[in-house]
Amino acid sequence: MLEIIIQIVGEFLLQAILEVLGELGLRAVAEPFSKPPNPYVAAWGYAIFGLLAGGLLMSLLGTWRAGRSQSLLRIDRFAYGFLFALALVRFRFAQ
Repeated sequence: MLEIIIQIVGEFLLQAILEVLGELGLRAVAEPFSKPPNPYVAAWGYAIFGLLAGGLLMSLLGTWRAGRSQSLLRIDRFAYGFLFALALVRFRFAQ
């Protein structure tokens, strides 16, 4: 019985936390286009755009290299490109 209660409460909390993070993420993505943008939320929006663009660019580069029968690096996949871009954004905001 306790296991069922913990599972229900855990799922509810997880759902609530993910909803809040999703809402903040969507607001951050839309913030650079608002008049006048909040600079802090806009910075997060630009970071999200940069992460997606960097990961997509590395994925396209990997596809191009595979088409030319060149050896692929790990960073030529979307996940590794995304993580690389995330590290660059974290490095930039840490300074």
